[in-house]
Amino acid sequence: MIELLLAVAGAHQMVVADPSPIALFVGFGDSSLNFESRAFTDHTERWALTRNELNLGVHDALVAAGITIPFPQRDVRLSGAVSAACGASTPAAGDSGEPERGR
Repeated sequence: MIELLLAVAGAHQMVVADPSPIALFVGFGDSSLNFESRAFTDHTERWALTRNELNLGVHDALVAAGITIPFPQRDVRLSGAVSAACGASTPAAGDSGEPERGR
């Protein structure tokens, strides 16, 4: 991953060679490994566009490398009047909708 980030930054025409771009593993997220890329330019008036191009370049490089970005997934369970109002079917009599637990 670090090599990918460095390659994207190093290939960008607005990124200067000195100081050279750096890429860091900065920590663990809930469902991710977090990396940060830092690159420098002499064209500060164009920094927002350069950052955008770098971000798009990283995205394209991730896709090309077959690396996916995890997104948190949440389960939402509706019960009683709320589920009926939403058109969801209600549990059968005696079924709480909860998974059965071992006895």
